[in-house]
Amino acid sequence: MKREAWRPGRASRPRVSRDALAAAVLFVFACVGDAPAPSPPRPPAPVPPAAASAGTLRPSRAPFLPSRGDYAAFRAGSDVEIADPNYLPFMTHRFEEAGNAEDWIVFCRWPDSRLPLSIYVEAPEIADELQDDGEFHQPEAYLRAAERAFATWEQALPNLIRFVRAERPEDADLRMRLLGGRGPSHGRQAQVLGSTPILRACRITGGDPRDGIVEVDFEVPWVEVYVADRYGLLEPNQVGRVALHEIGHALGMRGHSPIPAHLMFGETRGRPVDELSPSDVHSFRALYAIPNGTVYTRTPRGRPARAPRVGPGVEPPVLAADAVVDRSHGFSLRVPEGWQVVREPQGLVAIDGVVWDYEASFSVTARGYQSVDGYLERNRARHIAGGVVQGSGTIEVGGYPAQVMRVYQPRAHLVQRQIFVETGDGRVLILVAEAPAEASAAFERWFAAILESFEVRNAEPRRG
Repeated sequence: MKREAWRPGRASRPRVSRDALAAAVLFVFACVGDAPAPSPPRPPAPVPPAAASAGTLRPSRAPFLPSRGDYAAFRAGSDVEIADPNYLPFMTHRFEEAGNAEDWIVFCRWPDSRLPLSIYVEAPEIADELQDDGEFHQPEAYLRAAERAFATWEQALPNLIRFVRAERPEDADLRMRLLGGRGPSHGRQAQVLGSTPILRACRITGGDPRDGIVEVDFEVPWVEVYVADRYGLLEPNQVGRVALHEIGHALGMRGHSPIPAHLMFGETRGRPVDELSPSDVHSFRALYAIPNGTVYTRTPRGRPARAPRVGPGVEPPVLAADAVVDRSHGFSLRVPEGWQVVREPQGLVAIDGVVWDYEASFSVTARGYQSVDGYLERNRARHIAGGVVQGSGTIEVGGYPAQVMRVYQPRAHLVQRQIFVETGDGRVLILVAEAPAEASAAFERWFAAILESFEVRNAEPRRG
């Protein structure tokens, strides 16, 4: 697909665990929903007479910028159990209504009656210019990688997503075309490696969105995956990652996750994504649990507006009664009531909202270093990362010595209080309290309450 990297507003800019989610350059692919088909698509199904009111609704190219406010409102009115963390609002389809200044945001995916989906994977015909390009020139290797991508979806979403193999491409609900040439370039850095015609995959065929649900028709007849970029043939596992991403669009996701570590992020630049994250699983489980055609919200037409700042409130900080314990990394803390906790491989992060829209965060990361001095000798520049150090010193956290550094990040207009705790048993715990500069003073008492509750524990070895 064409490049469409998510560019959220400041209030919804993804900041969860910058270490875990920041992307480094490897290769780039990106997806948008209106790639031209190389062969004529199937003719659209006729609109039934009962769907006359649906004729005023048409798919919109405009991006939708969700906020935690509309997400909370939708969850409050839904009977479906939705697990966090997720990027569910970014899966929606946007429709313009003639004569209305607001657009409708709708969930749309394959109807249950069409499942399991029949699929057909077409092996690539490697271009002549690539025949002698390294060892990755066997079409069967790419074919197997694509088939593993379908299997990965089935394994991650058992009893929900299933595929059956069609004997002929014309019998398949969904065809995956593996293209044996180079993906087209898009700008200086981006490379188009996958394409899914998702923009017009959903049609509203009946009902009134004011009732909260409409009748929809959904179909993605094909997806395309290139097996080569500007440098030559890709490894089969790289093609498999692109296929994995495109299948997500084919299952009904219109947009992209705003978090780089997720499978459905719009670009890939570094850490390989070979499986579905908990956010991926939660999002697609919710998409297929919510009644097809459910209206998520309505939004003004035009450029997405930045979500208003909520702030920490004026009440004294109230922490949750139960501590959050990370036994494998040896610490515990209490977070403010209502804050979401996201577990990560090296620790956790607590946020005052959802992972794609929040203002403040408090993260804890464990690293294997004997001393804080040794850790900072190698990593200090990474922690500053273009920011300005506004102060530093030493403190005590939970009875352990710690160094503290206040860093202002001018580009993001953020203030970070970074605390490095030396546990004496071969660990350094990095605590980062982050908030917008204009709200950092207001969040200080909340961060102080979290820090006061922080305890260092003996780390338990992981099992398995």
